[in-house]
Amino acid sequence: MKIKNFPPRRLHLVDVENLLGCARPTLSAATLCRERYERYAPVQDNDLVIVACNHGAATTIGYGWRGARVLLRSGHDGADMALLRVIADENVTARFEAVVLASGDGCFAETVAWLGSLGIE
Repeated sequence: MKIKNFPPRRLHLVDVENLLGCARPTLSAATLCRERYERYAPVQDNDLVIVACNHGAATTIGYGWRGARVLLRSGHDGADMALLRVIADENVTARFEAVVLASGDGCFAETVAWLGSLGIE
């Protein structure tokens, strides 16, 4: 069952390592990344922001992306897999009207197409 949210909620899924181009960013780089992200995809008060990174970047990303839920998963495509798990396991299609996915990885293409086919912007 689709829950109608008022105002509509968006889910922001951020593969932060992909946006930064590195696995161990500085705090200033992580903070600048968030500022630039929000310039292109403004975060509203009722939105949920989830960023994923490896365990070694947890503290830096946590401070640089204050208020966001930080998922940790190391290894090849770890952040990607953590974000895909959110979509698979957390009833995203019933809880959100839109999903903003920030990544350059092609592994999300099929999932994004599936969300779109269900009417998720």
